[in-house]
Amino acid sequence: MQIGQKTQVVLNFYLSIHLQQVASISQIPPLSYAWIYADHSPKLSRPHQIIGSLKEYQLIEFIP
Repeated sequence: MQIGQKTQVVLNFYLSIHLQQVASISQIPPLSYAWIYADHSPKLSRPHQIIGSLKEYQLIEFIP
Protein backbone atom coordinates (compact mmCIF):
# COMPACT_ATOMS: atom_id res chain seq x y z
CA MET A 1 0.00 0.00 0.00
CA GLN A 2 1.38 3.39 -0.93
CA ILE A 3 0.90 5.88 1.90
CA GLY A 4 2.61 9.07 3.00
CA GLN A 5 5.15 9.15 5.81
CA LYS A 6 2.84 10.97 8.25
CA THR A 7 0.05 8.48 7.69
CA GLN A 8 2.45 5.58 8.09
CA VAL A 9 3.71 6.96 11.41
CA VAL A 10 0.15 7.35 12.71
CA LEU A 11 -0.76 3.83 11.60
CA ASN A 12 2.37 2.37 13.17
CA PHE A 13 1.71 4.24 16.42
CA TYR A 14 -1.95 3.34 16.77
CA LEU A 15 -1.76 -0.10 15.20
CA SER A 16 1.47 -1.48 16.54
CA ILE A 17 0.55 -5.01 15.59
CA HIS A 18 2.29 -7.48 13.32
CA LEU A 19 0.42 -7.62 10.06
CA GLN A 20 -0.20 -11.04 8.60
CA GLN A 21 -1.73 -11.84 5.23
CA VAL A 22 -4.42 -14.54 5.21
CA ALA A 23 -6.06 -16.45 2.39
CA SER A 24 -9.57 -16.33 3.87
CA ILE A 25 -11.42 -14.20 6.43
CA SER A 26 -12.37 -17.41 8.22
CA GLN A 27 -8.75 -17.52 9.46
CA ILE A 28 -9.24 -14.29 11.42
CA PRO A 29 -10.49 -14.80 14.98
CA PRO A 30 -13.27 -12.67 16.53
CA LEU A 31 -12.14 -9.35 18.03
CA SER A 32 -9.28 -9.18 15.54
CA TYR A 33 -8.60 -6.45 13.01
CA ALA A 34 -8.09 -6.60 9.26
CA TRP A 35 -7.38 -4.21 6.41
CA ILE A 36 -9.65 -4.87 3.44
CA TYR A 37 -10.56 -3.11 0.22
CA ALA A 38 -13.50 -0.82 0.98
CA ASP A 39 -15.66 -2.33 -1.77
CA HIS A 40 -15.31 -5.79 -0.13
CA SER A 41 -16.77 -4.67 3.22
CA PRO A 42 -20.46 -5.01 2.26
CA LYS A 43 -19.76 -8.49 0.85
CA LEU A 44 -18.35 -9.97 4.08
CA SER A 45 -20.45 -12.74 5.57
CA ARG A 46 -19.02 -12.30 9.09
CA PRO A 47 -20.22 -9.61 11.52
CA HIS A 48 -17.79 -6.70 11.63
CA GLN A 49 -17.54 -3.01 12.33
CA ILE A 50 -15.61 -0.44 10.36
CA ILE A 51 -12.99 1.30 12.49
CA GLY A 52 -11.62 3.68 9.88
CA SER A 53 -10.74 4.23 6.25
CA LEU A 54 -7.59 5.12 4.35
CA LYS A 55 -7.90 5.72 0.62
CA GLU A 56 -9.47 2.53 -0.80
CA TYR A 57 -8.91 0.47 2.36
CA GLN A 58 -10.93 0.01 5.54
CA LEU A 59 -9.78 -1.18 8.93
CA ILE A 60 -12.42 -3.50 10.33
CA GLU A 61 -12.87 -5.43 13.54
CA PHE A 62 -14.58 -8.81 13.47
CA ILE A 63 -17.16 -9.04 16.22
CA PRO A 64 -18.45 -12.25 17.84
